[in-house]
Amino acid sequence: MPATATQAAIRLTGVTKEFGTGDARVTALHEVDLEMPYGELVLLVGPSGCGKTTLISIVAGLLDATAGEVEVLGENLTRMRGGRKVRFRGDNIGFVFQQYNLLPALTAAENASVPLLIAGWDRKKAVAKAAELLDAVGLGARLNSCPNQLSGGQQQRVAIARALVHGPRLLVCDEPTAA
Repeated sequence: MPATATQAAIRLTGVTKEFGTGDARVTALHEVDLEMPYGELVLLVGPSGCGKTTLISIVAGLLDATAGEVEVLGENLTRMRGGRKVRFRGDNIGFVFQQYNLLPALTAAENASVPLLIAGWDRKKAVAKAAELLDAVGLGARLNSCPNQLSGGQQQRVAIARALVHGPRLLVCDEPTAA
């Protein structure tokens, strides 16, 4: 669905997220209402453990809310299931994880190409596209380096390239300035 002036890119209504059961149940988010407009940079700040990562994981479709409605880019993620949600994420969302989540056996270029490979791209073309992005973030000389051969900041730039390589409409970052 195309963006309109009145439509929010992200709309959360009454979003609650609970983990665990019984006495071990923890409420990470309680009835969160939030709107984020198209084209805006939005920062979530708060102390450790307040639910920031949980919130952005729900927005990115990586976690399901326990209750409430989640709309992202005009689509209701609350009602989306299985393969449809995976395809939606793959087509529309780039995610930079707090711990980068690079695959240790893959080179920087291979790691950055993963979203394209998942989307069915030819391996050679996917790695070449990833290499272009890695060069743009100053890692052109490290294309064949594995994560354990890279500094924390370099690993983070690989994670950023991976999040951008497929041209997502929404970029979600967890602790993007950590390294």
